[in-house]
Amino acid sequence: MKKYLFFLLTLVVASFAFISCSSDDDSDNGDYDKSMIVGTWEMTAVKMSESGTYIDWPFNKTYATFNADGSYYGSGYFGTGRGTWSLKGNTLKTYVEGELFASYTIISATSTISEMKMSIGDESIWVKCKKQ
Repeated sequence: MKKYLFFLLTLVVASFAFISCSSDDDSDNGDYDKSMIVGTWEMTAVKMSESGTYIDWPFNKTYATFNADGSYYGSGYFGTGRGTWSLKGNTLKTYVEGELFASYTIISATSTISEMKMSIGDESIWVKCKKQ
């Protein structure tokens, strides 16, 4: 059950990661600002490989709320839980109980829509999310 909770939180966080642009770095290679990620995001689509086709998220609504203080809350098909998040460049990381749960590589993002690659261990999926 804990693994499913972490997976849910990772999916939600991944969605939020696409929206952020970090102003902490001076490089211009996909840095995202943390303020863009703050808010509640809903996962809308998923694909299993980079070359695959997105399908609408077929399960119960899956959400993640990212707070400005670095905390987050996720809910949906995989469970409900809390954790923390960090953002550097185009990589969003989520932590549960202080341990890395998932990493998200932001592929594209606006203030309302994001696309990212979510990785947990050696497994990856691609997700799309929209800000509520």
